[in-house]
Amino acid sequence: MNFSSGIICRYGCGPDAVLDNETGLVWDRSTALAGLGAGGNFDWNSAHVHCNTLKNGSRTGWRLPTLQELGSLVDLSESNPSLPSGHPFFNVGGFSYWSATSSSYSPNLAWFVSFFDGSQKVDFKYVEHGAWCVRSGQGVDPQ
Repeated sequence: MNFSSGIICRYGCGPDAVLDNETGLVWDRSTALAGLGAGGNFDWNSAHVHCNTLKNGSRTGWRLPTLQELGSLVDLSESNPSLPSGHPFFNVGGFSYWSATSSSYSPNLAWFVSFFDGSQKVDFKYVEHGAWCVRSGQGVDPQ
């Protein structure tokens, strides 16, 4: 599958989900910004609930990604969003998204990734960020 200029696509794309051929993970094609809370974002616990209960098409088994998984999407040569040029995702923008990874410094902190600049930071779990859900890609297609 090619997106442009003969470059082999890193992603296999379905209407609702995207298979990352580098990691084998399947990502929700449209991030969850229109969710709970004032800014359409989620606190850390609500982000987990959102992903764990997501039914994307007929697919279940979604979860919040680890920091390493979420960070694998970042392209530091790009900004706002810091994703590879020609990426197939919707509604990403330069927003920040929770990871499932808690901080080793405090049980009240967890890691998030800013897709404005690709940075990885910790924040209090009660603060709201977006949720970008993922599921295992083994034996599944991105439909």
